[in-house]
Amino acid sequence: MFEDLIVQLDELGVSYTEDYDAGTLVIDIADVDKMLLVEIIQLLTSYTFDLTESTITVQGGAVPAEEETIDEEAYLDDALAQM
Repeated sequence: MFEDLIVQLDELGVSYTEDYDAGTLVIDIADVDKMLLVEIIQLLTSYTFDLTESTITVQGGAVPAEEETIDEEAYLDDALAQM
């Protein structure tokens, strides 16, 4: 759920904990400097998160459902029949 974000946090050397059951990622910001904090927040622009003095809790939301597949042959048959 947070794979891309985790890769970026690892590159920055930031500590985090992922809670699969709750669907959250808790980022430890207690010891980061202001510049790194700004970078972290910029990574989170497409996420919902809560900020405290020592952590950022990122909400993962629902896992996306698989896309519905279309029977292409049946779709083309229907389209041709309507012509």
